[in-house]
Amino acid sequence: MTKSKKYLLAVVFLFLLVIVLSIFIPKKFHINTEFRIDVPSNMVYNVLNNLSHQPDFNNKSLLDSSFHLICLGASKDDGASCDYSSKRYGNGVFRIIKAINDDSIAIADESQDGKISLIQYKIKQLDTLNSIVIVVAESESGFFTNLWTFIHKWKLKKQVNKNLENLKTLLDDRFLNKNYNGYHISEVVMNQRFFVTYRAKVDFKNINEYFSKNISGLYQKALENKITIAGMPSALIYEDNKAQSYYDFAAALPTFSELNILGLEPVTLHPHQAIFLEYKGEHSKSEKAYTALEEYLADFKLNKLIPTIEEYVTDPLSEPNPEKWVTNIIYYIDHQ
Repeated sequence: MTKSKKYLLAVVFLFLLVIVLSIFIPKKFHINTEFRIDVPSNMVYNVLNNLSHQPDFNNKSLLDSSFHLICLGASKDDGASCDYSSKRYGNGVFRIIKAINDDSIAIADESQDGKISLIQYKIKQLDTLNSIVIVVAESESGFFTNLWTFIHKWKLKKQVNKNLENLKTLLDDRFLNKNYNGYHISEVVMNQRFFVTYRAKVDFKNINEYFSKNISGLYQKALENKITIAGMPSALIYEDNKAQSYYDFAAALPTFSELNILGLEPVTLHPHQAIFLEYKGEHSKSEKAYTALEEYLADFKLNKLIPTIEEYVTDPLSEPNPEKWVTNIIYYIDHQ
């Protein structure tokens, strides 16, 4: 037998061996890890259970500036899904398979090429301020590539651990610094406040017109009745009814005492705890700021009281650039 035939037979034998091994070696693999995060367990759960926060801690987003997430429907709880696109990692979907409140959550990362990774988080509370996150991650290699599953396992564990480190950084910033979605949230005790108002149920599409017309009317009433204004023009929001597209809403001017003026509705807000943030920009783009406040309520187990207050710090007539308009958004709160 010539050397060339021997080499050929050896190559064929190795090729067949690789095929046989690839057939019998499992393609599925999993890793286990755990990580301590020094925040209450419900805060860990709240972030993991909201897919819109994946770009805040998922290493795919942090390593690829082109990473983009779109959540067209619900981003929380069982069945929620968000699509992502990435030049480095391709396109795919994050999907919540199962979520058990303040206990555990399973999230699938489904790549466009058919690869699926399932990450299961079990959140254990060590005490009121500290948690352990136990993770089991599963994935699958392809034909031939399952021969080096140990490399896939190493890469998956590295990614999961990095995600957990990023998650800890995000949660520390929320818990210790009160920073949410780019906004700093402050807790304060509000002094007693008095307002004169015009209140009505107003369609979403008419809200700007209603406020402009009625805040002007309030200033006119203040002049006629020699009322001293005690602060910034405000809106008091009693209801935001998205189902029927209306606000129960009051245009309001702060005063130094309770006043009874014909045609106006007086409002007195007694001293109480509150949270607030400073929003800069057009009112129509304030959803992210409101989301930050709602997430703060959930994390610190607070109830929101009505009304919500918007204080308009900037006069649009003196500052034409909407990006510089400042609004204080205030929630009065009670502890659950």
